[in-house]
Amino acid sequence: EKYFMRVISDFSYSKYEPFATVALGDTYYKKEEYPSALEVYARFVKMRPGHELTPWAELQIGNSYFSQRPSNFILLPHPSEKDIEVIEKAVVQYRHYLQKYPEDQHRNMGIEMLSQAEGMLIERDLRVAEFYRKKKKCPAVRMRLKHISENFTVTTERNRQRIAALA
Repeated sequence: EKYFMRVISDFSYSKYEPFATVALGDTYYKKEEYPSALEVYARFVKMRPGHELTPWAELQIGNSYFSQRPSNFILLPHPSEKDIEVIEKAVVQYRHYLQKYPEDQHRNMGIEMLSQAEGMLIERDLRVAEFYRKKKKCPAVRMRLKHISENFTVTTERNRQRIAALA
């Protein structure tokens, strides 16, 4: 980390500075310092939108958001029942990345991560819809199902079955 910081500060106009900046973001990410990684990647994308490492930094922004998702520890409520704003931000970022860089070498990772993030948001909506079904609040159930169909691609058979049961 300190060597990357030195290259960034002492050699800011060299051809190595962008690589050191992304490597610094990767270092923060690997150390699970996701807000710091997010800041480094975002600054890099803003300052160097046409650089060869920009697609990777864009993907890592989504990964940094997604890695801050709530824990799935068994004694705590399900992650979909907690504040999952970071997952919503990750979905927006993954969609942006996939749209902007359709030929990027890490595209499959982006697709997989988008699927996981959307799966958590779908789970949240399905749990809310199931709650409203128990309360016999049909308009609220329909609203959640409509939200799922308009905003997400349901990829698991289990979720398709839950949606069919709610419909």
